[in-house]
Parts: sequence; C-alpha cells; structure tokens
Amino acid sequence: MRVSKSLISLVGITIATLSMTSMAGSALSFEPSGDRQVANAAAKINNVQGNLEPNLKSSAKSLPLTVTFAPRPGKDKPVNTSGAGTRGSCLTSEVTSSDFSESADSADNLTLILPAVTPALTAQARPTFMFYVPKTKAQQVEFRLFANVENELGEPQTGVYRQTIDLNNQLNGEAGIISYSLPAESPMLQLDQSYAWSVALICNQNKRSRDIVVQGAIERVELSASLASQLAQATLAQQAQLYAQDGIWYEAAAILAQLNRNDHGAGAEQLWQSLLGAQQVELEAIASNPIVVSN
Repeated sequence: MRVSKSLISLVGITIATLSMTSMAGSALSFEPSGDRQVANAAAKINNVQGNLEPNLKSSAKSLPLTVTFAPRPGKDKPVNTSGAGTRGSCLTSEVTSSDFSESADSADNLTLILPAVTPALTAQARPTFMFYVPKTKAQQVEFRLFANVENELGEPQTGVYRQTIDLNNQLNGEAGIISYSLPAESPMLQLDQSYAWSVALICNQNKRSRDIVVQGAIERVELSASLASQLAQATLAQQAQLYAQDGIWYEAAAILAQLNRNDHGAGAEQLWQSLLGAQQVELEAIASNPIVVSN
C-alpha cells in the first residue's frame, strides 16, 4: 500500500506536537510542587533514629504544651535513680549518705534521666541514655551496660558494654545533662530482654571503691503496627508524645532533649520540663541544665 508523503509528514507533526504537549504538561504539574515534595520527604526522614537536623525553629509554634508519660501496666516497680556522695567525695556540693533520702531529687546528685519506675522501655536496638552530672572535681564517668542476670544478691553479672566519658570535654566542671547513644560497634539490645545500666563518677582512678554509682534498667520492646504508622506521619514533638503515651521512655526523652538542645525556644523547653516534671519522674530540679551530646 502506498502512503503519501504529506500524510507521513502530518503524522510526524502530530506525534511531535503531542510529545511536546506531554512534556510541557509534566513540567507544569511538577514544577510548582517540587519544593513541597522535597520538604515533605525530608520531614518524614527526620526522626530520632538518625542524625537529625530538622528546622525546629520554624515549627516551634506548633509544639504542644505538655507531654504526658504513661508507664505501661506492670512496669511500675519503684526505683531510685539518684546517687549521693559521701564525705570526701569528688562532688563540689557534698551530700552525706545520711542526707540521701532528703536530697535524692536535688541538683547535688549524680542522677539518671529516668522515671521512678522500672524497667523503662525503648524501641531501639541502640538507644540513647541520659544522666545528670552535678558540679564535680571528677574528670571522667564510666557508662556500663549489663545483661540483667542477677545473682543471689540481686547484682547484675554479665557485662555487655562499657565506655569512659571525659567530663572535661563535656562539662568542664559545671553541672549538666549528658546524652550518650550506644555506638554501632556496641551489641544490640534484644527484644523483650531487660538490661541494667550504670553510670559511675570516677572520683579516684586508683581507688574505684570511691566511685559514686547510679543504676537503672532498660527493656527493648517492639512497636505495634498502629504506633509505627502514627510515628511515620508525626512531627518530632508528636513522636515524643506518642512514645510517652505508650510508655516508651527512652525515645520520648531523647526526642525532647534534642528539640530543647537545638531550638532553645520556649515551646521546646516547656515540653522538656513537662516530661521531667511529670508525677512518675520528678526531675524538674535538673531540667533547666544544659544538655550535651557525648558521641
């Protein structure tokens, strides 16, 4: 069959026109929304599991006023997470052991940032731990993690990981809260297993018996599908509230500490103070101290 050159030309022009129209339509449909797509994707990526640099100040107006921590049923065994010094210790403001019961919640003690229930929960394999260090002459603290296997004295026996932290580089003798995340080379916490962790203020390298030691507990749990779905759509502040409402302490605290540390706005500070001042926590006396990241 013979096809005229004019018909071929007409078809070619039509195809070319349609292609250009399609390309133009694509450009028109993507150009105005590209920035929003990038912003939305970046916002979803920003979460507590990574190195986060969200635009916190721009979202400060949308922060809730408080965060409510609700321990899960059965995770409510009272525990003391503060350690007072003894006479001759390396604390600048010395507290004797006889004064301990009256001052356990004061700014004079080495204190873990934990609720007064145990074990506190995490959903992370390598979570972030926080503790308050008062003014001290000590130059180092030692972080230790134990598998929570107890002997007849109730003491954890199996050491899992330890790390020494230089206080001179972190606080330079001043009081503050240290945030320490388990590094990639550390063992992962196993699901539904309890661990103990401790922080020792090293007062004398040659006499470790003089260390001031505090200890807490942690258990890794699996997120429910419903909570995971909500977290994927939430802002950082909303994530903290979701974790706290589900009794998952470590992530709620880590997120709010990050917001407070990076933003320093009234909203972020109020959230942090509301968590530490909660009835099950009662650490409002140290909430206003600076937060430093050790690793």
